[in-house]
Amino acid sequence: MKPSKYPATLAVFFSLATLAAVTRPASAQLDGLFSQDLQVKAEARDERSRIVLLENGGETVLTHDDFNYQHPHLNGDWVVWSKQVRGAGQIERHHLPTNTTMQITHSGTNINPFVSRDGVVAWEGWDDTGWQIFLFDSLRTTKISNEAVAINPTIENGILSYATRGISGAWRAVLRRIETGEEQDVAVGNQYKKPRLEGGEILFAGAPKSPLSAENLFTLGLVSIAPPKPGDITVEDILEEIKALEATEQKEETPFQESPAAPDTQESSSSAEPEAQLPLDGSPSASPGTIE
Repeated sequence: MKPSKYPATLAVFFSLATLAAVTRPASAQLDGLFSQDLQVKAEARDERSRIVLLENGGETVLTHDDFNYQHPHLNGDWVVWSKQVRGAGQIERHHLPTNTTMQITHSGTNINPFVSRDGVVAWEGWDDTGWQIFLFDSLRTTKISNEAVAINPTIENGILSYATRGISGAWRAVLRRIETGEEQDVAVGNQYKKPRLEGGEILFAGAPKSPLSAENLFTLGLVSIAPPKPGDITVEDILEEIKALEATEQKEETPFQESPAAPDTQESSSSAEPEAQLPLDGSPSASPGTIE
């Protein structure tokens, strides 16, 4: 086995190009540059699973105890994973240059961690309501979401993305500025359950990417993608209303001759057939006196 480049007593500095690989079995999320030379995986061994760093064909074991480890994610100098302690997942963060590991959570069930290039960690944690998004900024842990359920966090350039579902049952993709706490909805619909940030773009698993970048979305303050719900006024409805209004204005501007005044006395006749009127588009009316 090739000796590790990360001895416990020596801090080694690496270029971004070398340390920019991400391996995440569920989503293959990439944050920044990607290098084939450095990856991380959970490897089964003796009825246990451990975290292994793969570098230039060699392997370095990062976990050495009898616990089970899952959901590894690597970004720059940092690796995070979920450690099974008495049947519950606890999040740990490992710093490669110093070969040091820090346990972030100590209670509850926590899975699916994601680490940013500067060591900020987001994950899914179970509370009384369901899965929620939590964030650790190297100083404190904060619960981010408050809906019925929230999952699939990613982080890029100080922006957190995740999906949340409220009591209505619809999934929403959400962006949040970590520094300010400002949030912005990205899209609504089940196809936006797995948002992720990559190179400033907002991507989805199984759906086209957002037409707006993350920064533009915050600048404009708009919902990037929002499929209409039943009863919503759509763009097509507005265009049809404009066309109908223009047709009405044109009709009012057309000169016409005033018909002779009707006599003062007029016999009431239900059998008299009224003269057919034309609808706004000029086509014959289906029934006299009405506009379809």
